[in-house]
Amino acid sequence: MKKFVRKIILVINYFTAILLVISSISVYISPEKAWVFAFLGLAFPYILILNIAFLIFWISVKRRFFIISLLVILLSWNNLTKFIQFNIFRKETPKDEKVVKLLSFNVRLFNYYNWLQIKSVHENILSFIKNERAGIICLQEFFTLKNTAYSEDSIKNMLKETPFAHIRYTNLPYEKKGFGIATYSIFPMVNKGTVEFDNSTNISIFSDIKIGNDTIRIYNCHLQSTQLEKDKYNFLDSILFNYNSRHLDEIKNISHRLKDAYIKRAQQVDKLSKHIRNSPYPVLLCGDFNDTPVSYTYHKLSENLKDAFLETGKGIGNTYFGNFPSFRIDFIMHDKSIITSDFKTLRVKLSDHHPIVCNFYLKD
Repeated sequence: MKKFVRKIILVINYFTAILLVISSISVYISPEKAWVFAFLGLAFPYILILNIAFLIFWISVKRRFFIISLLVILLSWNNLTKFIQFNIFRKETPKDEKVVKLLSFNVRLFNYYNWLQIKSVHENILSFIKNERAGIICLQEFFTLKNTAYSEDSIKNMLKETPFAHIRYTNLPYEKKGFGIATYSIFPMVNKGTVEFDNSTNISIFSDIKIGNDTIRIYNCHLQSTQLEKDKYNFLDSILFNYNSRHLDEIKNISHRLKDAYIKRAQQVDKLSKHIRNSPYPVLLCGDFNDTPVSYTYHKLSENLKDAFLETGKGIGNTYFGNFPSFRIDFIMHDKSIITSDFKTLRVKLSDHHPIVCNFYLKD
C-alpha cells in the first residue's frame, strides 16, 4: 500500500513539475494566440510552492526523486527572483549626480466610492504624496470632480511643489466626473502624448521631461484590468472549502473575464512596447500593469528595459493587496542609460495598491 501511495505522489510530482516548466515559458506566448498559458503564468507561485513541498517530501523520505522538483525549481529561478529580492549590497549614488525621486501609485479614484471605510482617504492620499517629495509623480485611476475637493485645481494646489502636469481623461471632457491618469513633475514638460488602446477605458500617457540638459520620456500606464466585481472576489475566496457543482457557472464567468482581459492586455502591450522602442529619449516606464512578473505583459515590456525592483528592491515585491491576485502588478522600468536606487514598496493602505518609489539619475 505504501508503494502504491508513493507512486501516486510521484505521478502528481511529475505533473506539477511539467506545469512549472510550462508556466515559466508561458511569458513568451501572447495570450492573443494561446490564452490558456496566461493562466499558468498567473498560477506560477502556487505551482512553485507545490514543487518545493515535493522536494521537501522526497528529501525527508530519503528518495532520489527530489531531483525532479529541484531541477525545475532551478530552471525557474529567474522567475522566482522577480517576486523576491535580497540585494544585500546597497548601490551608492555618486554625490555629484542629480538624483530624482519617482513615485508611482494607483490611487483607486481617491476612494471616491468608499471602498475603504476610513474618513478623509482622499486628503490622506494627497498628503502622503506631498510628504514623499517626489520630483515626478505618476498616478493611475486618477479621479476629479468639478467644484469639490476632488477638483483638478484642488489637487493641483495640494501638489503645487510639482507644478507641471499631464492629465488625460478616458471619459468625455464635459462630464462632471473625470476618470483617467496623471503625471506631475517639478521639471518642465516639453512634450506630451497619449498611447490610446482600442475598446478600452485604460490608457497610457507619455511626458517628455527636461531635467537639466537632458530630456527623458516618462510613460505612465494603466493596462487592462480583469474588472471583477466585489462579489466575484468574495466567491474566489470561498470556493476552496465550499465548492460544489453550482459554482461551475461562476467559475466559467470569471474565466471568460480573465481570458478577455489577457487578450486585451496583450494587444495593449504590443502597441505600447512598439511606441517605447521608437522613443527619441531615454525611457522610464511605470504604472499598473495588472499582470504579474511571470506574464507576457512583463516579458514584452521589459525586453529592452530594466526592472527597478530587481535592481535595488528588497523583500517580497507584492504591490496589490486586494483579494485576487495578491502579487506584484505595479512596476517601474527604465532604460539602461538610467541608474536607479533605493526602490521601495511603501506599505500604506490608502488604496488597494501599495505605492512604489525609487531614485534615478542619467549616467553619462
